[in-house]
Amino acid sequence: MRVGIIVSALATGLAFDVYAQADSRAVDACKAGGKAFTEIAACLPEADVAFRTLDAFSAIYPKEAEPLKNKCLELNTGNIVGASTCVKEAIKASLALKDSLPAGQSIDDPIFLSVAVLDLSNKLEIEVKKARGRYPDKMLWGGSMYHAYK
Repeated sequence: MRVGIIVSALATGLAFDVYAQADSRAVDACKAGGKAFTEIAACLPEADVAFRTLDAFSAIYPKEAEPLKNKCLELNTGNIVGASTCVKEAIKASLALKDSLPAGQSIDDPIFLSVAVLDLSNKLEIEVKKARGRYPDKMLWGGSMYHAYK
């Protein structure tokens, strides 16, 4: 019994340490709607990674790409994980389109031109992996139900 209490105390302390590092916006997003603390605990890792992903996007991509993020946030109001997924999937779509265009052709769209850059996508993926690494004991799927960028 004594061992069980110590293990339980250690596990509780570990969970607190991980959650104590979460972005406050993630905590607020998870608390929205008056969720029980168990739902907040389940929500927090993915919401934290989503906020960190969107922040990294803004830091890595040029200002011309910001409307993509803003539209994804608008389309996925109240679903920060969905907004993050929207941005990542739009970037993947832009890279796929760029690869399929005939040599010398492009799309005259400033958002497309600003996000269809493989080097920037690779930098964002590194930051996403760092954010996920903050939760080594959690299985983070990195996707959710979301509304795609259009």
